[in-house]
Amino acid sequence: MTDKDELIYVSLSDIEQIKMLSANAEKSSVDGLESFDKLKSSIDKINADSALVSDCINEISKIILQTKILSFNASVEAARAGDVGRGFAVIATEMGMLSAQIKKNMSEIEEFSRNIVASVVTTSAIAEETQEKIEVIEMCSQIADEFIKNLQ
Repeated sequence: MTDKDELIYVSLSDIEQIKMLSANAEKSSVDGLESFDKLKSSIDKINADSALVSDCINEISKIILQTKILSFNASVEAARAGDVGRGFAVIATEMGMLSAQIKKNMSEIEEFSRNIVASVVTTSAIAEETQEKIEVIEMCSQIADEFIKNLQ
């Protein structure tokens, strides 16, 4: 084999390696885009769960305000009725029902919070996966650049 033939063979070998690196980079970029789609979906879920938590907090605020008003009314009624206190019993019952509603909403908030935490964990894992794939693309690109420089 002459020097010229050997040079052509080496160049063809380098070109094949560049083609293979290019294919790997393309696959990694596709994988990266899929990971970004997963990341976006996860973030959308976090946003939806956050909105649910916000809705619950608003409901609890309304219930707390109602409970305060009923509590005040119960105090006034009890003072006015003295020993007779029938109205107080009705108000106290309403306050108990509101307390049960608060407890229910708090349970929902806890559930939503757990979902948010799970989504954040998932998002973090997907972000790490995406970062690794992007690093592979970057490495392949650097190697391809080196091959191209060597060919010139």
